[in-house]
Amino acid sequence: YCPPVRDQGQVGSCAGEGIGGMAYTVASMGAFAKEIYSPTWLYNGARDLQGTLNQDSGANPETIFQWATLYGLLFEHFWPYNPNQLDMNPPGSKRMKESIKYPSFQTVRVDNGVDGIMSALAGKHCVAIGVPWPEEWMSYTGGTLPIPKSGSQVAGGHETFLFGYDQANKFLPGQNSWS
Repeated sequence: YCPPVRDQGQVGSCAGEGIGGMAYTVASMGAFAKEIYSPTWLYNGARDLQGTLNQDSGANPETIFQWATLYGLLFEHFWPYNPNQLDMNPPGSKRMKESIKYPSFQTVRVDNGVDGIMSALAGKHCVAIGVPWPEEWMSYTGGTLPIPKSGSQVAGGHETFLFGYDQANKFLPGQNSWS
């Protein structure tokens, strides 16, 4: 049900990729997804709300959810993503008309740690998760990220989404926008 794994490139749009991917996955489970949602729409919309549209400083995931709740989701063919160049254009009224507003779209905070996350996943919900991103992961090319070493330097933050769990192996699979 998940969208294809993509690489966000040099653009700091991980929250747009993660939350857009999560929305697509839920839409796929409901059999009403036609194509992936534009991460640029989500990323630029949130940065516009934050007043940071002129810089690639990331976007607060809560602001992306706020944008999607207020203005909907946009199929990517209306605003294609370019991982090689930051798009600093505001969303605009033409794209606003093309966006899809889902009346039942809402965000819910997951509490109770891993048990709460697994409960949400068992209910066929995806979980957006923001994590600190250690320097040692910046050049990592494997599939499963290693536990950071004690005292690791944090390079920044990163948004992904979880779509399942393996309780026996204590594993939460998710999708990452750095391929």
